Amino acid sequence: MDKDSIKQAFDALNAKYLQALQELQHAQTLLKNTKTREVVVPMATEQELLYRDQIKKLKEHNQDLITQLQNKPQIIEKESSKDLKRAAKIMASSELNKEDLSEQEIFELLEKSNEDIVNKQLGFWAIPLPTAEDTDNKPRYYKK
Repeated sequence: MDKDSIKQAFDALNAKYLQALQELQHAQTLLKNTKTREVVVPMATEQELLYRDQIKKLKEHNQDLITQLQNKPQIIEKESSKDLKRAAKIMASSELNKEDLSEQEIFELLEKSNEDIVNKQLGFWAIPLPTAEDTDNKPRYYKK
């Protein structure tokens, strides 16, 4: 190819580019001048409104549950604070205390009975572990 044919091809390409550019600018002005249309949606039926209300209530309920789970749990029952001492004090001053037990003696009796109740509820599983001194290879079983 010689110089003149290359120049003619290049000029033809520039002309096509300018024409395409003008068409794009024209299309852009058409896009900016488009009119917007309003779409009219028909009214929802009563059944649809009920469903929407139910869905909204469920979402609110779920949100409440999520916030409850995120909050730290509240202490519902506190540790017994001196309940046995208070009970021993009341029992010591009661008329039914015919043995004239002191408050401390009654407290010790209540504490012992409390431990007995716990041990009784634990039952079979509250057995002592075998020691090295035990030479019996027989299994030991305890009744509840």
